[in-house]
Amino acid sequence: MGKEMRKKHRCQQCEKAFHNLKQLRRHQRCHTEERLYSCDQCEKTYKTVRTLNVHKKTHSGEKPHMCEECGSEFISLGNLSTHIRRYHTGERPHHCQQCDKVFLTRGELKSHQKAHTREKPYSCGECSKSFSWVSNLVRHQHIHTGVKPFSCEECGRSFTRLDNLKVHKNIHTKDMIFSCEQCGKDFYSSSNFRSHVVMHSGDKSHRCDQCGKTFTLRQSLRIHTRIHSGEKPYKCRHCDKTFSSQTQRTVHE
Repeated sequence: MGKEMRKKHRCQQCEKAFHNLKQLRRHQRCHTEERLYSCDQCEKTYKTVRTLNVHKKTHSGEKPHMCEECGSEFISLGNLSTHIRRYHTGERPHHCQQCDKVFLTRGELKSHQKAHTREKPYSCGECSKSFSWVSNLVRHQHIHTGVKPFSCEECGRSFTRLDNLKVHKNIHTKDMIFSCEQCGKDFYSSSNFRSHVVMHSGDKSHRCDQCGKTFTLRQSLRIHTRIHSGEKPYKCRHCDKTFSSQTQRTVHE
């Protein structure tokens, strides 16, 4: 109780309290999207020096935090903690107060909460599609520009997202680091592994608001909703034809 009484500086947007004004100002950037700290190698920007320093380790290759259970290495203690909860303990400490869903990280919880408010303040100037997070808008805009800023040093293949490049690199090293306990199938990426595991469960928790159809994967729901909206964001690089999914465009090309 004594410690809480000493937190005199309170955020007017979320009521969180802090011991000093510096902590409060640093916290307020999460509401404003202000990013003062830039990486001198790739120009990516961050809200705090701490997150910038963690990012810089992606360039240096430094991974000082190792999981004692499986030997996986991570650039930050936070990433290690998330890994341990996701793959070893199953702990999900962050609870949504509106629907009782639980999440591994605070970031995942915040992202989920926007599903309740339907808040999407970031709009694409090309197609007017809106997003809850500015990072999702930037990633979406690559569809229109065709920009693929992340290139593989081994084969020259380029990608729109850094995490896709990291997964691709496992092809060269032959690292299949995620294995399904139910069928023995191996995967290069954690996202593909998680999607596969859900397929075994039969869980279809993603429902279309317009027709009620349910899907196992959120991405499948997104592609399905374009049937109702008529949206076709993927344009052929050789003609003017457009498609609702990247797979359809690839088959066409």
